[in-house]
Amino acid sequence: MPKIAIVTDSTSDLPKEITKKYNITIVPLNVHFGEETLLDGIDINSKQFFHKLVESEYHPQTSQPSVGTFLKTYETLLKNYDSILSIH
Repeated sequence: MPKIAIVTDSTSDLPKEITKKYNITIVPLNVHFGEETLLDGIDINSKQFFHKLVESEYHPQTSQPSVGTFLKTYETLLKNYDSILSIH
């Protein structure tokens, strides 16, 4: 049976229990507050985001992970998996 990696981005908002149980790789979105860029779920969690939303003078913006970020993730996963299912 082939080994299949599952990949999605952080907009899926999957609980950590699920990502660990099914070994799902999460690629984080970029969260921008002015000139500051944070990785969703890595540099900033939901609680911190909502606190910063109230405290910051900047309205947050998000951007999808770059093609290069996904490519690097896929290349790393293909060292241990036969194929990848990427869900967005």
